[in-house]
Amino acid sequence: MLTYHFVVFNDLDNNINSWINIGYIASYILANNDICVQFSFYTVDEIKEAIQEIYTVHPAIIGVPILQHNFYSALSFCEQIKKLLPDIYITLGNKEAVYYSRYIMENHPAIDAIILGEGEVTTSEVCNCIALNQDISKCPGLMIRRGEEIFETPPRPLIKNLDDLPFPYRGYRVGNGNFYNIIGSRGCVGHCSFCESNTIFSKNSYTHSPVRCRSISNILDEVGILLHDKNFVVINFLDSTFCSNDAEAIHRLKDLYLQIIARKLNFQFNINIRSEQINEEFIDCLVKLSRVGLDSVLVGIEAGNADDIRLYNKGADLKTHRHAIHLLNSQLIKNPNIIGVEYGFINFNAYSTIEKLEANAEFALSNNLTLYPFDIMSKLRISGSTAITRKIEKDGLLTDNTGQPLIDPYAYKFIDRRVDKLYTLLSEAYTIFRAPNTSLVLSKLRRFSLHEKLDSRITEKAITLDKTVSKITLDIFQKGLFLVKNTKPDDSLFTYAAEQNERIKELSKEVKRIENRVSANLLKIGELPHHN
Repeated sequence: MLTYHFVVFNDLDNNINSWINIGYIASYILANNDICVQFSFYTVDEIKEAIQEIYTVHPAIIGVPILQHNFYSALSFCEQIKKLLPDIYITLGNKEAVYYSRYIMENHPAIDAIILGEGEVTTSEVCNCIALNQDISKCPGLMIRRGEEIFETPPRPLIKNLDDLPFPYRGYRVGNGNFYNIIGSRGCVGHCSFCESNTIFSKNSYTHSPVRCRSISNILDEVGILLHDKNFVVINFLDSTFCSNDAEAIHRLKDLYLQIIARKLNFQFNINIRSEQINEEFIDCLVKLSRVGLDSVLVGIEAGNADDIRLYNKGADLKTHRHAIHLLNSQLIKNPNIIGVEYGFINFNAYSTIEKLEANAEFALSNNLTLYPFDIMSKLRISGSTAITRKIEKDGLLTDNTGQPLIDPYAYKFIDRRVDKLYTLLSEAYTIFRAPNTSLVLSKLRRFSLHEKLDSRITEKAITLDKTVSKITLDIFQKGLFLVKNTKPDDSLFTYAAEQNERIKELSKEVKRIENRVSANLLKIGELPHHN
């Protein structure tokens, strides 16, 4: 039987369970072909191990996802395995493979084909062509090599109805945990200059809206399957925006609420939303959903100054952001910690100045945003496919300007030299101030409160710690801004960070004991259905 083998090179953390996209491709292949599908996962420095294993199993076809972090590692593996197994058919896919498809094919003769766009149908047809010895050039959605010739086959239309896809294969998962990723839609209506969400579809032919949503019924069917041998699961929805089709956003949230109740599904979940979607009715939907498992929402604010908002090409302006934050905060005040709210924040970019960063800090303080060190230190990631990268290159701020694929997501310099000093200073200060992960503690408390009533004093202690961590985080940021702007010595900032670190360690002790007790009780969570 023909074998299709996924060969995946991970970040060094090697989070195998995050690769849901190849799970979709695998399930489609298995549903439509008499083909064996296998998986191998490696870190980017395990090329030798990958070559030894794939040489031993000798599959007919391998599929290799290409992203920034594994660009050259994966291609090096392909070149070496092709020398050992000349008959193996090598296909590439994912964002960097699509964007740099011509470069890859011209410079890496080991590659036989690149999947240009959605992978399910195209990969399945490639497998079928090879199995039946048919002409692969008849298969749409590819860049292929035929002798010395490199050419694209006709573009493949996007899959119109995502409900038609089989649920992703998850047999490669590690461990028996109850945390899962689900994709409820594809594409995004936004046009953020830094975002790659539509890159993978750029080579498909658009016969309808680039945003396609699975039905709520289909999504919850998948949740039901994940719950088959478990009593409780936690779902992280990976959609750019859970309700991408704004006209249907309220209906989609209401449908989700009613169906969770009707099916008595026992799960906790997180979603991404946009600030321009938020109004009183939207908030009411979120509150209702919190009663049946909604744990937190992520809102992409990104910046607190008008210049960066324009740079990022956000769909909302600062006034819209403020209104959305006000609605979220007022709801949280009426119902303490009923929903966790996190804010997407890209604090640093190539065009950052001390003055813009001061405006970001002022916006966060005046709007009562909860930010952590990783939010403050967040730095714009760039890639070859994004509009903001082209602007950075045009303005002479790109540091990796060699004409080669852009694999360093931070290959740019700051237009304001003082920002370099600030970033270095803050990096050291936040290393001294080790902020605890209070958002994780609050999430556990919300999860437990789905099952049993929780003493409000316990939650208040965790919330107080959370707000204190955020305040210290912003204090350090503002002190760093002041020192750099006024060319003052750095030592006072490090002394302050060390003092606050000791303070937080003491405040954290009781909250840590609370977390330990709740974690122990969560082990019994399957015996405590939260639908009454």
